[in-house]
Order: sequence, then C-alpha cells, then structure tokens
Amino acid sequence: MGKETVNRKSRRGRPVQIAPERREAMVLDAVAVLLCDHPLDAISMADVAAHVSMSKRTLYAMFPSREAMLLAALARMVEQVFRPLTAEESELPLESRLRRLLTVNKMPGLERNSIELLRAVVAGQKQFPELARRVHRAGWYPMVGLLRQELCRAVARGEIAKGDVPAQQAAELLLDMTFEDVLPHLLDPGADMLGPEQRAQRRDLALGVFLRGISGIDATG
Repeated sequence: MGKETVNRKSRRGRPVQIAPERREAMVLDAVAVLLCDHPLDAISMADVAAHVSMSKRTLYAMFPSREAMLLAALARMVEQVFRPLTAEESELPLESRLRRLLTVNKMPGLERNSIELLRAVVAGQKQFPELARRVHRAGWYPMVGLLRQELCRAVARGEIAKGDVPAQQAAELLLDMTFEDVLPHLLDPGADMLGPEQRAQRRDLALGVFLRGISGIDATG
C-alpha cells in the first residue's frame, strides 16, 4: 500500500510536458508583458524565467542568448501590429481594403512603450545589429508587400488604371503618408505622439489624398 501511494504521488508530481512551440510562445508572451512596465535593457533571463516558472537553463535551451530572446519577442510583436486581409475582407472596395491594412492592431506593450523600445533598439544597433535589422524587416517590408499586393489587385480589377508609377514605390509612398515621422519623438522625449483618433484621421486623409492623386500604377514595378 505504501509503495502504491508513493508511485501515485510520483506520477502526480511529474511536470506536464509542453510542446516546444507552446513553450516558446509562453516565453515570448512573457517578454511582451514585461515590456509593458520595464525598459528593454532592464529585462533579464532571470526575470522571464520567473515569469513563466521555468529555469534559466530551459530558456537558454530555446534561445542562445538574452539578445536572441529579445529579438524574437520584438520581431513577433512587430509582426502582429499589422495583419493580412481575410478572404472576406479581400472582396471589399479598394479604399476599405487599404484602410484595414493600415489600421494598427492594439499591442499593449508597444502601445505604451513604442518610442522607448525604438530608442533602445537604435541605441543598441552597433552592439546588436541583428536586433535592429530584424525589427525593421519584421514591420516595414511585410507591410509594403501587403500594400503592393492590394494595389496590383486593384489594377487587375480595374479599380485603378494602369500607369507608369511602380506599385512598389506607390506602396512605400502610401505607408510614409499614413504614419507620422518618428524621428522628432526619438530626439525629443517630450514630443507628443498622435493618439488613436488622430492616427485614424491621418490614415484616412492619406488614403484620400493618395487615391485621388494616383493616376495609374504599373503592377509589374
């Protein structure tokens, strides 16, 4: 009886096996939560390990360094700021499709500390160039690609005339028109960022100016 009781306790005490993908997602989620209240350079492997009830050894088995962990977390957060259109949304009129693509999804960690995070990435780009490079590529390049895809779709559907303006350049222009320049905010900590309503107004203004000003697009460019 005693041996059976010990065996039962042993079975109950075994740690639950978590799939590697799920374990990594838990770690990256923890980093995102910590970034809501802590600067980037203040987050340690020990902090994250404590947050997810894992050992630092487990974290290092997933990520070779603290920088690699932060890189993965930031890239994942940036990738979630924008999302592709659903099949249903892809049937909307062009202006509605572009408006949906250019609408920022709410990300608590980025919403509150976006400029502080960007300052930290820029400040550390010499020491950790891959961190800055991947954060940039995770946000800007995919977004331009999504906009270019919709502009080419619009040409194919006859929503925009064929013309000489390369679709790639048009997509980059629309993205630049939609979002405010962050440089003043990087240089001046006291500068106020646009709020959600102001960002939406700027987005709609940019869309109106762009769609009324573009005469034709070269879908091959």
